[in-house]
Amino acid sequence: MDDLVQSALAEYDRVVAAVSGYRARPGQREMVCSVARAFATADLRTNEQTPSSDAENPVPPPARRIEVISAGTGVGKSLAYVVPGVHIARARGVPLVVSTATTSLQGQLVEKDLPALSAAMERPITFAIAKGRNRYLCLSKALRLAGDGPTADLALDHEDDDVSAPTAETAGRPAKAAANESRIEFVRVLQDKLDQGWDGDRDTLLEPPPADLWAQISAEQTTCTARGCPQFRDCAYYKARDRLRAVDVIVANHSLVLAAVGTKILPPLDEALWVFDEGHHLPQTAVDQFAAEVDLTALRWIDRLPRIIDKVAAGLDHTTARPATQPAHELKAALSDVGRLLFDLYSSALSKGNTYRFKGNQLPEFALEPLRLANAQAIALLSIMDELVTVIRERIRDRPEHKALWSTLFALLGAHVPRLRAVIETTDLLLDEEVTATTARWLSATPSVRGVAIKLHACPVLPGPLLSRELWDATRAAVVTSATLTTCGSFNWFLEEAGLDQDIAVQTQAVASPFDYQRQGEVVVVRTDASPRQRANFQSEVSTRLAHDLLSVKAGALCLFTSKQHMVNTYEQLPDGLRDRVLVQGSRARASLLASHRSQVEAGDPSILFGLQSFGEGLDLPGRLCEYVFIAKLPFSTPTDPVGEARADYVESRGGSAFDEIVVPEAGVRLLQWTGRGIRTESDEATIVIYDKRLTQTQFGQRILGGLPPYPVRQQPSAFGAT
Repeated sequence: MDDLVQSALAEYDRVVAAVSGYRARPGQREMVCSVARAFATADLRTNEQTPSSDAENPVPPPARRIEVISAGTGVGKSLAYVVPGVHIARARGVPLVVSTATTSLQGQLVEKDLPALSAAMERPITFAIAKGRNRYLCLSKALRLAGDGPTADLALDHEDDDVSAPTAETAGRPAKAAANESRIEFVRVLQDKLDQGWDGDRDTLLEPPPADLWAQISAEQTTCTARGCPQFRDCAYYKARDRLRAVDVIVANHSLVLAAVGTKILPPLDEALWVFDEGHHLPQTAVDQFAAEVDLTALRWIDRLPRIIDKVAAGLDHTTARPATQPAHELKAALSDVGRLLFDLYSSALSKGNTYRFKGNQLPEFALEPLRLANAQAIALLSIMDELVTVIRERIRDRPEHKALWSTLFALLGAHVPRLRAVIETTDLLLDEEVTATTARWLSATPSVRGVAIKLHACPVLPGPLLSRELWDATRAAVVTSATLTTCGSFNWFLEEAGLDQDIAVQTQAVASPFDYQRQGEVVVVRTDASPRQRANFQSEVSTRLAHDLLSVKAGALCLFTSKQHMVNTYEQLPDGLRDRVLVQGSRARASLLASHRSQVEAGDPSILFGLQSFGEGLDLPGRLCEYVFIAKLPFSTPTDPVGEARADYVESRGGSAFDEIVVPEAGVRLLQWTGRGIRTESDEATIVIYDKRLTQTQFGQRILGGLPPYPVRQQPSAFGAT
């Protein structure tokens, strides 16, 4: 494999030489070497040996390699993984899959980085974005909804638990009739767009369609018969999937990768080279992906199940082994009873915050038996539907001339499968005593069209085991990278969160930024008189101090807060002349704020952005756009959501400290991100002002400070100007 690594490095050298004005960076070449070694040495399933039955000469297990690379700002990560990744992927006959956490990085890759690298490589790169099915139009659903085609009389039952409010055009008519007219008109508009060349991709529409209407005509795995569908040749989703099979680079996102495991949307994990950029988001993505919930109040869909099952059985001329009426009745009664009893017991607690987490993650005893019953009846209903699905698949195979009918019957059943699966998955997590300590369980109450929606939730709190089981165990060759994979100067936190701490295939590497932080930047720690624990006094002092320090801003600056209220109060206390220079997050669209900021700075006027966490990550403000970063307080986040609280309880129950093991590492990552907004290029200079003396005066603060780039650090008493 050394030859493959060397040829990848040679390709990198050619690309660097081909880009006018580009200067090679030592850290980038170091990263290219690591990526090339990982991708060249791992054994992929497409070219591994067949397992031997010879006990004396067994084939060794396939070699795996997962390279975890913390690449400082300015390294140029995308070039460092794309060039060797594409080169080796082509040589091995597999695709390179690049997964990101944000649409902004996806856009940067597809619109900027990949086209530029393609132009510089000897052989141009082909690439495409992978999306979930629900981003594409299902033409069969649309035709049925519009009343077109041979099975229009079997159109899906669109009656829902909540009926949307009528529009001005439909007001005065019965709600259901008005809703049907809106749906049909919506489909007619999309059909016109298809005739005009639209590709069926929701994201290419100039105006995003209403979410409730799109959900009724979007592609779904549970309603799709694939080649058994009469519209298969024109299917937007399958056309997009075919395009993915022909490209060098597939650009995806972390949520899709985790959701697509075991499906055919993306290549199998062991038959591709994988890059997880913005890899620090993987743990939270996993937690979000495996959360489950069941609605205990919107249950009319259960009443419709027996009717739908009977309709499908009649269309197939098939008698099911068991009627659906009784299990449907018992399922609805069980869920309804649980919802009523839980709401009666916890209504006072719910009125204070819309959620109630069960103490010790233990549900009250009276809820367990109804939940067991609900689980059993949902499984029974799914079994009845599976019986019919088996018959439908046989009919598609044996009587394809009626595929329009078979696909419609399949869709009628499949539309309700996700809800049944949600009942089963949620009740499984709620009832499994073995995972009680590591599963958050809570009740929520939120306003709905019909009153209050009561839901039961369950969510694993440890992302590591989830990622290990669902992602890494089957992955042969991967690179995980980000500028913030270390916290407090160590990989340990990320590796544990990502399920990689015990994986022998993992190698870590920290690639230094090309920036000269000693020369380009400075951290000023302001020793406020008030402690952050003295919330009112501290915020007042910081606001006053900020008003003074902001006067020093001559170009662009970013001021980051941990509290929206503190941000608003500080803005309102600014003198009129200074307030005119400030653009506050949330006052208008982000893109508009950033455009105004840029235009003001380019015109020679000072401009100051006030923002929260989302402005602290991913905001690219090079040069004069950000010469100061003001941080009102260390970005600690005390767990207040059910999952965070359950995670903290789990750590404490094992004799650990939630503050040391969760809060401090998370704050370290955030502060690294926030301070990183200041220096974006090798010519930038920025001053980072942090109004929190704990950074230098506490042990945990020193841990966090040790994880920042090597800025010179200066301390200032509150009475003197930091700038």
